[in-house]
Amino acid sequence: MRYYSYYTAADSNQYAILPLTDSVLYPIHSLMLSFQMRGHNTDLVYKAEAIVGVITDPTDARTFVAVDTALSVGSTTYASYQISLSPYSGPHGHVALLFRTPRGSGYNYNTGYIDDLVLDVASNCPPVVEVTASNITSGTADIAWLDTSNNLSWYVEYGISGFTPGLGTMLHAYDTSVTITGLLANTLYDVYVTPECPGGNAGSTLATFRTDCGTIDSLPYFEGFEGYPVGNSSLVPPECGVPCYHRIDNATQYHFGYVGNPSSFPTGAHTGSGFLYYYMPTTTGTYADWIITVLPPLNTTLHPINTLQLTFWTKMNSATTSGDIVVGVMTDPTNESTFEPVDTVAVAGNIYDIKTSLLAGYSGTGTYIALKYTRNATTNTYYFVDDILIEPIPACPSVSAITLTDVDTNQLTVTWTENGPATSWIVEYGISGFAVGTGSTDTVTALPYTITGLTAATDYDIYVTPVCLAGSTATRSATFRTANQYIGLPFACNFENTDQNALWTLANGSNTNKWYIGSATNNGGSRSLYVSNDNGTSNAYTVSSSTLDYAYVDVMIPSAGDYSYAYDWRCQGEGNYDFLRVALIPFTETLTAGTSLPSGLSTTSTPSTWIALDGGSKLNLQSDWQTRSDVAAVPTAGMYHLAFIFRCDGSGGTTPPPAVDNISLAALSCARPDSIAISNLTQTSATFTWSEMGSATQWQYQLAGGTINTVSTTNASITG
Repeated sequence: MRYYSYYTAADSNQYAILPLTDSVLYPIHSLMLSFQMRGHNTDLVYKAEAIVGVITDPTDARTFVAVDTALSVGSTTYASYQISLSPYSGPHGHVALLFRTPRGSGYNYNTGYIDDLVLDVASNCPPVVEVTASNITSGTADIAWLDTSNNLSWYVEYGISGFTPGLGTMLHAYDTSVTITGLLANTLYDVYVTPECPGGNAGSTLATFRTDCGTIDSLPYFEGFEGYPVGNSSLVPPECGVPCYHRIDNATQYHFGYVGNPSSFPTGAHTGSGFLYYYMPTTTGTYADWIITVLPPLNTTLHPINTLQLTFWTKMNSATTSGDIVVGVMTDPTNESTFEPVDTVAVAGNIYDIKTSLLAGYSGTGTYIALKYTRNATTNTYYFVDDILIEPIPACPSVSAITLTDVDTNQLTVTWTENGPATSWIVEYGISGFAVGTGSTDTVTALPYTITGLTAATDYDIYVTPVCLAGSTATRSATFRTANQYIGLPFACNFENTDQNALWTLANGSNTNKWYIGSATNNGGSRSLYVSNDNGTSNAYTVSSSTLDYAYVDVMIPSAGDYSYAYDWRCQGEGNYDFLRVALIPFTETLTAGTSLPSGLSTTSTPSTWIALDGGSKLNLQSDWQTRSDVAAVPTAGMYHLAFIFRCDGSGGTTPPPAVDNISLAALSCARPDSIAISNLTQTSATFTWSEMGSATQWQYQLAGGTINTVSTTNASITG
């Protein structure tokens, strides 16, 4: 049973009223009420208070008479309560529990949970009450209790939580306290205290406690975050829901970095269902600018920090989102200023990736390994972390950061970071999902490494194992996709060529509104690319169906520089809610249909890796065909998705949705200068310089309304 009341409530006293007992057989003063109770939160603004008493008229709160009070503050662990009703001398009535509004009590909440409630005749040798555990260390605990019947001896039985009474470790106590020794660190224990009575032993009273963490003495140390309660943003640091972990941040209200909810994030875990979840919006103040998760302390006498490595799995919530996690070491888990960075790990995309940080460069005295997350001022970020492992650095450690550096339809070029003495590596690869040991293998002695003879538009798993004199089983893997059949520049498409149309990818998922290439509309010829809700028959959409669809073709950008683009489009849609966006997106980014915008994409922004081809803003509110043409600067050569993105928020809108025709993309034969800078500025003169982005050897400049000047150097001086 749960009860809840808040201090601002005018009158929210609540009662739990038990059935009426027989006044002859079971008069109130002969009864005892026993139950287990715990609080809802460890924060000291919470209390769990149940007032036990008798109410003679269940419809009239004024007839309630209090007998005794059960109170728990700052604990979410169940404790036993036995309330004797012998002090009650009034008329017969219902035994009841009153949960009072905490107004004026110094607490904001009176909320808790009650279980195993028993109303019975009081024993001549009743169970002890108020069993508590105190002075808890990693291996010992003091157990104390209150005896109400002047007993002289008691049995104390304890064991790991959940043990069967009678199978635990038994102590015979002759005082109302005892010290238990030889316990395991960071372990939940149950302890039962039973009075030894002349007429036979009374009932047992249960208390549960967890031993302190102690230090990590044996390696490897692994944490998969399984079996812990799901957290929430009101869980106040240093609590994060994981025993022996600390969490600190500078948020004033919403605290993230807790055990995530698998119901909200079904793919949030790497293995099992438990994981750590971090949300860091662009908003500051109530949310954190930084969050640090601190692991349990290490026994650095046995395991110096600089002999260890930390491995964990992590991802973001979106394929287009990226961020950094800084791995460091702390001397004080409650003080952010003691965090000393050791390594920075780049996180990108929504597929779990393994990260390894070697701590060999650490030379301080800290004992706490920690992970630090910092707010991105422009993009909301979500981090997921699972399966943390601390182990000694092996003599032949695994490689890290397996990265795709180039891609084509039939080959992949990769590189990686070597973390040990290896100068050669065994590479095994095959179509994604192949059984290790059955793939193609090669010995690699130089990086980057190109794998050839592959199939277009296919995912490949690549395993890399360093070759060392001592041998190595430290294999790391990554998965990359070969290119679709791509198009070189100049590119022109009016959707009349069926072979060319076959190169387009229409990423619609299971959405009702989908991209099609068909004849429902066009701006010349007979076909175009458009969104339809009836399998291409019409250029119309279901405004109540949330949609994020991509239509894209892969193009090869041969060199950095300026590229002209043009296309015809139309889209009525709705304000800031249903619209078209157009961009060049790096081929390495996976475009997946869905129902909500990916991080970084809005009506006026795109992810940092995208190159907008729409003027930097949404296209909509036009039911007639329009032409968009401009020049875009592409900073890096390579393969890109030329993508048209349709967004519908499902709240309204007007047909037609997007339609696109007559697309062109080409390199400018005479690229624009770049990096123009002014120096030596006076009242009457200035010098300006620029960078040539193509092959020009002469340039012209003109002051507004002045003479056109021609120069043969990438600088000029202006006077007068």
